[in-house]
Amino acid sequence: MEYTLQDLINLEMLRRLMEDFYDAYGVHCSIVDQDFNLLIGVGWSDICTDFHRKNPETCALCEESDAQVFNHLREGRYYANVCANGLVDAAFPIMIDGERLGAFFFGQFLHEPPDETRFREQAERFGFDLDDYMAATKRIPIYSKERLSKIMACFDSFVTMLTDLGRENLDRRRAELALKESERNYARLIQTTVEGYWRTDLEYRILDVNDAMCRLLGYPREEILGRRPHDFTDRNNRAFLDEQLKMLTTTRHASYLLTMRRKSGEPLNVLCNRTTLLDEHGEVQGGFALLSDITETVRAKEELAELNKNLEQLVTQRTRELAEAYEELRVLDTMKSRLLTSISHELRTPLTSLVGFTKLSRRKMSNIVVPGLEHTDDKQVHKAVHTVAQNLTTVEAEAANLARLLENSIDMARLVSGDLEPMLGPTMVEVVLRAAMKRHTIQARAKGLSLEFFMAGDAPEEIVVDDRLLGLVVSNLIANAVRFTDQGGVVLRVEPDNSGIRVTVSDTGPGIALEDQTAVFKRFHQLGDMLTDKPPGLGIGLSLCKEIVDRFGGRIWLESEPGKGSEFSFKVPAMPLEGYPGE
Repeated sequence: MEYTLQDLINLEMLRRLMEDFYDAYGVHCSIVDQDFNLLIGVGWSDICTDFHRKNPETCALCEESDAQVFNHLREGRYYANVCANGLVDAAFPIMIDGERLGAFFFGQFLHEPPDETRFREQAERFGFDLDDYMAATKRIPIYSKERLSKIMACFDSFVTMLTDLGRENLDRRRAELALKESERNYARLIQTTVEGYWRTDLEYRILDVNDAMCRLLGYPREEILGRRPHDFTDRNNRAFLDEQLKMLTTTRHASYLLTMRRKSGEPLNVLCNRTTLLDEHGEVQGGFALLSDITETVRAKEELAELNKNLEQLVTQRTRELAEAYEELRVLDTMKSRLLTSISHELRTPLTSLVGFTKLSRRKMSNIVVPGLEHTDDKQVHKAVHTVAQNLTTVEAEAANLARLLENSIDMARLVSGDLEPMLGPTMVEVVLRAAMKRHTIQARAKGLSLEFFMAGDAPEEIVVDDRLLGLVVSNLIANAVRFTDQGGVVLRVEPDNSGIRVTVSDTGPGIALEDQTAVFKRFHQLGDMLTDKPPGLGIGLSLCKEIVDRFGGRIWLESEPGKGSEFSFKVPAMPLEGYPGE
């Protein structure tokens, strides 16, 4: 509750009224606050003050009765009680807006003449002077229940009237204080704000300004008051301002840009936010405005516009130069691609012959020469034949590697030039991938590495893809794994992925540091020192893989840690088999 009983009632005035009421009607009464602290007490009965409250035993009985009354009052109920000392106590709560602010007590009276026998016994029991005690009982007020009810109703109405009046007065005082505080706050706000402020009447005369407005215009307050905003506005903006001021009675709020003139003659660009002032009847009394200095903003905007104009010219010029440079680079790149393709084609025929004759020579060495020397005991001959066989195997492996590099170069050139488009068709996944792995058997065997292939049982056996390009991606990944792995092996796995496939090539090589992983798919990028540990190759294998997988609409990625090997994976999305030849 935001009020207390003391806030709402003039206690001294109420005390006098209660004393007059007691003098006229002999009603013993008191008022307590919400915590049962005594505020007013009138007409205490001497049987209580001189006897019951002075004796420890009877005083305890009085306090017990008080407690019973208090407990009922906490529940917001009227209560009347005959205490153990034989007197009646009655009370009702003083309720405001549903909450108890205090209580009105009537006490130390009887509903009928006193029972002399009981009071004599009580005097003897507690050691009271019998004559004095019995004389005090004669002075106990007697109120019938009907009369008591009327008295309490009268006091209830009386107290309610006083509290209502007090609450109205208190609310009015608080409202007045709040209004004064609001006015002070408003005045402080107006004076401390950085925006300029003026207030005008219906004839557009300036009635009030703040310090900020004086600083903006460069005039003292006395040279502004009584004049019109028109007098401080730039000549070219006066007609516009007059139109805005005429809208004061029709438009409640308006915001507009305005150019004014300081006392020094300098221009002042402001953003004006104007509001119409109304009285309590809704009648227009004038208006006020807050003006923000945007002079620097306008100046910066003009400078920025000039810079943008110059920048646009510069961008146009540079764009033209870049376009010309790009065209030159495109021509050179086309020439480079054609030259690379031409050289690759020229090398392909002799390289194919080299691979073929080497393979043929190795087979004849294994099938004819070696068996024909079984009966020869010449160790030098056996050693020479073994060395030649190893050399032929090495030549075959290196020639195959060179052929792969050549094919990669040709395919990369065709991809860059746009001449290589995937030829989609139904493809048996296991057949293509096993063939790609078989190409690297000789290189893996020469290094003592194992090659393993795993295909999940629920992986699709057939998908729509370019079988040659799919095999090329897998072949490059396996070649890369074999090249960088010195012991252990390489594993090729195929798993389903949303009706498509996910292919993973993992090795037991040295692994790749995290800072190098983002660059491995870049064209011509190779890991290692270029002079001491540069691996064989051109650095286009992985970039070619990425180009092809991107053309498939898939994704390729790497997972690796130094010392724990590498794992390259790519996804080929699902495409419907229907509509392709053979389906």
